[in-house]
Amino acid sequence: MMAPQHKELAAGRPVIATAVGGVADVLGVAPDVAAAIAPGAFVRGRGGLLIRSGDAPGLAAALEVCWRNPALRRQLGEEGREHVRERYAAKRLLQETETLYDTLLGTARPRAPRRVRAAPWVAVLFAAVALALSAPFWIGWIPGGRAW
Repeated sequence: MMAPQHKELAAGRPVIATAVGGVADVLGVAPDVAAAIAPGAFVRGRGGLLIRSGDAPGLAAALEVCWRNPALRRQLGEEGREHVRERYAAKRLLQETETLYDTLLGTARPRAPRRVRAAPWVAVLFAAVALALSAPFWIGWIPGGRAW
C-alpha cells in the first residue's frame, strides 16, 4: 500500500509533512537531519518540506513559503515526481527484493538485470479491481440502477 505522501509526490504535488515514521525517508531527508529540525523551522526534501511533529509555527512557515513562491511549489512537485519514479520503480523494487532474499538465504550471486514484463492477466485484474472500486459511482448512471 502506498503512503499518502507517495501518491502526492507521484502526482507532482509538493508535500508538507511531519517528521514521523518513515516520512523523512520518503522525502529523502536523512534521519539525523530530520531529528534536528528546530521548532518553527522546516527542512527541504525531494518533493516537499519536512517539519517537526506538533510544530504549528513550523507548519505555518512551510505553508507560507509554499504559498508565496509558486516557482518553489512547481520545482518541489517536479522533484517529487522524479524521486518517486526513480526510487519506487517496479523493476528496481523487484531487483532489491531478489537481492535481499538472496542475501538472507545465502545464495547471493551476480545477476544480469532481467527485463520485467507484466503478464496479460495483471492488466485484466487491475481493470477488474478499478471497475469494482468505482461501481458505486457508475451504477447510479445506469437507468434503474441502485447504489450499493
